[in-house]
Amino acid sequence: MNSYSIQLTRCGTMALLTTLTSLASAQETNVPTPPPSPTPPALTTTETTTSVEPETTPVVLGASDEPVIDTATTQSSVPNRPLLITGSIFLVGSYGASAIVGAISDRSADEKLFYPVVGPWMDLSDRGCDTRSCSNETVNKVLLIGSGVGQGLGALGMLLSIVIPEKTTQNWYLVGNNELVVAPQLGANMTGLAAFGSF
Repeated sequence: MNSYSIQLTRCGTMALLTTLTSLASAQETNVPTPPPSPTPPALTTTETTTSVEPETTPVVLGASDEPVIDTATTQSSVPNRPLLITGSIFLVGSYGASAIVGAISDRSADEKLFYPVVGPWMDLSDRGCDTRSCSNETVNKVLLIGSGVGQGLGALGMLLSIVIPEKTTQNWYLVGNNELVVAPQLGANMTGLAAFGSF
């Protein structure tokens, strides 16, 4: 073990002992108990005198009163950014390729490729092979189907990103065993470490 790790271990041990000492001294402080509530005046009758006293029951802390430590914090947010970005990439990428083909092609049916999502399907239905020679049409049809599917999945992903929230989980690491647990503490106007255990 090098000197840095020894110093780090000593600092960590001192910090833990200081925390435990302050917790132990906080538990030992004597807090003045409030005065007992006054008893109501005695009720008198002609035959007997009766007084009413409040019942006091001892408070017993059981195993169910121990603190519950949640080691993960989950947050939801809309829009779902990974789904929105993935859908945008699919839609823009496949639409961009289709629009370029529609701009440089001399076929009149390819002008429909300027319409996003529905353009490839409209072009596929109106190829015009009966009036014009259609060499390499199998490859063109496969590319049109791929572009239509890509644009459709991209648009669907973008719409679903508004409906499906993004969930982010932040994990916390707990230090200790069954007798002592040291964990981060977050809350309104408080941050730091909390120690739970039986002393």
